[in-house]
This record gives sequence, structure tokens and C-alpha cells, in this order.
Amino acid sequence: MSKIRILPENLSNQIAAGEVVERPASVVKELVENSIDAGSGRIVVEIEQGGKKSIRVFDDGEGMTRDDALLSIERYATSKISEAKDLFSINTLGFRGEALPSIASVSHFSVLTKSRLENSGTKIEVKGGTLLDVKETGAPDGTDIRISHLFFNTPARRKFMKAETTEMGHISEVISCLALSSPEIYFRLSHNKRILKEWPGGKFSDRALEVLGSDFKNLLYEVSNEYMDVKVTGFAGSPDITRSTPSKIYIFVNNRYVMDRSISYAVYQGYEGRLMKGRYPGCVLFINLPYDKVDVNVHPAKHQVRFAEPGIVMSCVKRAIANALLAEDRVKWKSKPLALKVEPHKKESLVFPGAVREKSSGSQASFPSFGETKSLTIKDSNLNFSRENIFPEKINKSSWESLPKIEEKDETSFKYESVDQDEKKGLNQNDFLYSDLFIVSQIKNTYIICESMDGMILIDQHAAHERIRYESLLRSYEKNMGRAQQLILPQVIEPGVKESSKLLLMLEEFKKFGLEISHYGGNSFAVQSVPLILGDIDFKPLILDVASMFKELPSTYEIKKVIYDAIALIACHGSIRGNQKLDSREIKALFQALDKCENSSRCPHGRPIWIKLDWDFIEKSFKRKL
Repeated sequence: MSKIRILPENLSNQIAAGEVVERPASVVKELVENSIDAGSGRIVVEIEQGGKKSIRVFDDGEGMTRDDALLSIERYATSKISEAKDLFSINTLGFRGEALPSIASVSHFSVLTKSRLENSGTKIEVKGGTLLDVKETGAPDGTDIRISHLFFNTPARRKFMKAETTEMGHISEVISCLALSSPEIYFRLSHNKRILKEWPGGKFSDRALEVLGSDFKNLLYEVSNEYMDVKVTGFAGSPDITRSTPSKIYIFVNNRYVMDRSISYAVYQGYEGRLMKGRYPGCVLFINLPYDKVDVNVHPAKHQVRFAEPGIVMSCVKRAIANALLAEDRVKWKSKPLALKVEPHKKESLVFPGAVREKSSGSQASFPSFGETKSLTIKDSNLNFSRENIFPEKINKSSWESLPKIEEKDETSFKYESVDQDEKKGLNQNDFLYSDLFIVSQIKNTYIICESMDGMILIDQHAAHERIRYESLLRSYEKNMGRAQQLILPQVIEPGVKESSKLLLMLEEFKKFGLEISHYGGNSFAVQSVPLILGDIDFKPLILDVASMFKELPSTYEIKKVIYDAIALIACHGSIRGNQKLDSREIKALFQALDKCENSSRCPHGRPIWIKLDWDFIEKSFKRKL
């Protein structure tokens, strides 16, 4: 007797159900996708006890005739495809013909349906894959499917179902995804006869905000990019609003929700330099491309897809996100108050009230005051407004060698000797400039308080300087024009074995931005030169930190991404720190250099450089406004 046998159809359906029907949310997904494919304008989902007791999905779609209804519960019966070539041009959510028979094989199943072309409907009842009853009956146009006692004949599967609230959470997430893909359709979800959520048909932007959450209001940036046959649209959330998990990243390929790691990675690349480690953004992306350029038949639950040209798709997604966030990268405040503006034709320098006017010389420049004032001498010894009190003594000179030096052209005009024409192209042309801010003071020797027309601005000096140095090093690397300073005595470092093997691969890349390291043999390396921009700092711990980054690298990685991360770490080490006093000229130089940055709102690690307290918020806090 042969050991190999053909399984009974009912058992085959139960095995198929193990792939398609993982939990109640899987049932809801398959049924709602069928409703969408049927051209429904209204879909209602009713759940009891998290789907353990019953699931009901009804719609106002085109419905089915009696013959089609009977065929729908047969395995591999579908209206979506008819021949092999159709698998490569699938434009519907369902296509295999597995869902209904698989669900019916592990539940008490009934379907009431009526085609728009017929006067009466059909009701079919199935229990555990066995057909119990078929009859003609009155029914509205559309389809009404009821599932109860899910997994009643597969106790092992029922045993692994989670708590009611957990299962309901998964169902809610499924409906949210499907509602996003079809904003024109009305959706309603209820649990234990109580309506949990309604999604009225309307604009996609409203639907996206409903699903992402109210904290994204006014913080969604429109995404639009097209390259060759690939088009990416949707919304990217501000990096200021993040989650600890990627649960708010919604990706759709030809209107099908997918969970694709490669696309998610492209999204993270688009957000690069804007998110802190371990934080995830919120976004809704629709990727549209010819149906024959994507294979959706690669996963039992159709959660994953395969692209014919994945590189083009990933590049398009990354660029779409990055372009959308350009507005986020720029500062957002109106120019300094009119009363504080310095007219360029005035030659009279301005000073802080109470400060003694001093004649500038060399590269030193007078600092604009709180207003147009004359030089005064304050006799009251209790009032001391000297610059030293407002902006204390200078920091170590080496920390500022990365900043362009100020040359006094006249008493109200500043010029940067180290900024070339290419760098000037990055200057923001609107009024949102750091150099437009009126500088008030420095607090905790870490944060700079400034005033704009629409609020108070707080600036983190370390994050600001880190961004300036990062972009300077990055330009040097990309142009292979890193300016280096030779060390009189090379610094010898000895990283671990794993770090050393990866460090060897990076040595030529490091030279591009001025970091030259020689291999002495074994685990020994000598640092010969470092980027000039870093000034006089202790390089040994810095290079060891860079080397330690390589310990966590996966077996496959992008060298360019690793170099960018290394540059960010180097920029962080070489920047001014918190609790470091700055004087007025240093702050002014910092701001003017920051205006040249492509992303002047965040440090390379995603921390904000500035925050704004609106005047409305301040006045309401003091009860000046109600």
C-alpha cells in the first residue's frame, strides 16, 4: 500500500486555512477586500467578542447570482483571473479563490447575496466545509457574510487565539489599512453592538489624518514623486511626531497594503538625519506602477510583493520622502521685528544698552543691540548690562575653526571669508533665517534665547554646531576634497578584531574627508591626519568610537551609509558642547553658518536644533489672552 495519498478536499481546505486564516483579523481582511473588489460604496463590519463569537461583513456591492455564490465556496474558484498570464497583471485585491472555502472549512459560515441584475437573493449555509443549505430569499443588493464559531473544528488553532482586546486591536488595524486604500468608501466598525469607528467617504488627506492620529494635524507633508514607470504619492509625517514602533507606517502597492522591509528601509533613508535612534515616523505611501512590474503572488496573505526593478522603486520612495520633508528642514519663523532691523545704509554701530562703544578692528565686528541706541554709561552700580554679563567669555578658539570668520566690511555688514559661491546657493532666500533673529541671551551656557516676530526661539548650540560640521565634512567627502591637518606624532589605536577587519575596508573612504589612518599590522592603526575642521581635540577616543561602530554592522551593508554615520559621530565629537559660554560674535557666526546648511532644523542624529514658543502660547500662559 502506498504511503503517499491524496488528502480529502475538506482537510486540504483546513490546511489552506492555516495559511490564509491566522486569526479573526485575517478573516475580516479577506472579506473586506472582496467587498472592495465588488465595487462597494459602503462596508460595515460587526464583531462580537473579538471575533471569537461572530464576524459579520456586509456591503452594497454588485453581489452574486446563485451560481456564482455556489462557486465562490469552491476552492480555486475566482472571477479575478482566468489564465496564467493574468497572474502578472492583477489589479484586484483578491485573486486566488482560496479565502471563502478556507474560512468556511473552519467555521459556521453563511452568505446572503443578491446581484443587481436579479430580483431575489441567495442564502448559503456551510458548517466546517460541509454545505448545509441553499435557498432563494429576499435580500438587498450586495453581500452579507456571517462567520461564527471560528476554529471550532481546529481546537489547537482556537487555543492560540489571544485576548478579546488583542484580537480586536488587530481587526481595527486591518480596517484602518483598508480604509486608507479606499478613501471614497464609507467604513464602519462595531464591537459587541457598539460602534467603535466610522470612516465617512471623503478626501484622502482627511482619511490619512484619521488613521495616523490627531497629533499629526498640520504636521503632514504631501509626498509626490515620479520616476520612469513608478509614481509615489501620499503623506509623510513630521519627524517631531514619532512612535517607538513602525506601526504608523502604511505602505500600499497598487492600492494593496503590504509590509515590505525593503520599502520600509527606503522610507527610513528618506527620513535620514531627521529621526532619533529607535524612533519611527508616521506616513502613508502609495506606490503605483504597471501591474506586470510587480508580483503580488509571493505570500499566502499577500502581505509581501516582489518588484521587477526594486532599485528604481526604492530610489523613488527615498527621494519622495526626502523632497517632502524639505519644508521641515527649514526654520519656521517670521523675520526679526521691524523695530530691531538694522538699515544697511547706517554706519553707526549698535551696542547693548549700558555697554561702552568700542571701535572694531581686524575681523571683529560690532554686535547689533536690542534696538537703535546711543552708547550710554550706566551709573547705577546695580545695573550691569555689559556684554560679558549677557554673553560671557569666549570658548576655546579651536572649537570655532569650523565657523566662517566675520570680516567687517562696514559696521552693519558681515562677510564670510570661507563661504564659496557653491555654498551660497544653499542659503535660504526667504525670511526664515537664523541671522534675522534678535539674540537675547544664553542660558545654562547651552541654549540661546532669541526673539522673532511670532515667538521666542530657543536654540541648542551643540546641535547647531554639530549640523554645521556634519554638512561641511559631508561636502568634503562627496567632493573628495577634505582639508586635513597632519599630526606631528601619529596617534596609535588598537580596536578589536572585528572592528579592525571592517575598519580596513573604510580607510580609503576616510581619506576623502581628511581622515587618514594607516594600518600598522594586526589590530594596530595609526592616525596620520584628521579633518582640519575639528581643530585641537583628543582624536584617539574619537577614532576608537568610530571603529566601535563597525562592531554592530550586519554582514551586508552600504559603505556610504556607514561613512555618513561615522561623519555624524565625528561632527558630534568636534562640536561645541553644552555648558560652554559663547559671546555675541560667536553666536552671530554660528547663526550665519547655520543659514548655509541644507537642513538647519536638526542635528545629524535627528535632535531638533530649535524650538519655538508662540506669542499666543506665552500670552495665554500669563493669562493676558483667554
